Amino acid sequence: MAITEDSRYRLHQRLTEVLGEDEASVLMEHLPPVGWADVATKRDLDHQTQLMARDLQSFRSEMRGEFATFRSEMRGEFATFRSGLIGEFASFRSEVRGELAASGAKVDHVMDGLRVEFHRELRGFLFAVMGMNATLVALVFAAVRLA
Repeated sequence: MAITEDSRYRLHQRLTEVLGEDEASVLMEHLPPVGWADVATKRDLDHQTQLMARDLQSFRSEMRGEFATFRSEMRGEFATFRSGLIGEFASFRSEVRGELAASGAKVDHVMDGLRVEFHRELRGFLFAVMGMNATLVALVFAAVRLA
């Protein structure tokens, strides 16, 4: 027989007639809100606890395996990334060294051209100064003769 709200109400009415209102209410509060077949026993709870502990252990083992696999994959990925990065930096360094060497040769070539031009201009300047000195000396002799 299923326990319904109607049957609980009738039981409460009968208990009130026999025991009185307060005692009937106290007794009804100690009854489960559902049938006794639906009430869990300590043994039921212990069994459920064991099942849950087993499930948690299984889950823990599975997660450890997953994390170990993930760590291994990440180590591989980072190693690949690191070696690729090292290769890229080595290539970059090589390119920069080559460009600096080429730029250094260009700079040396430009500097050589500037040196040649500077010497030519300096020679011209020196000849001009010597010519002015010669002219000045000639003017001084002419002034001395005229005086």
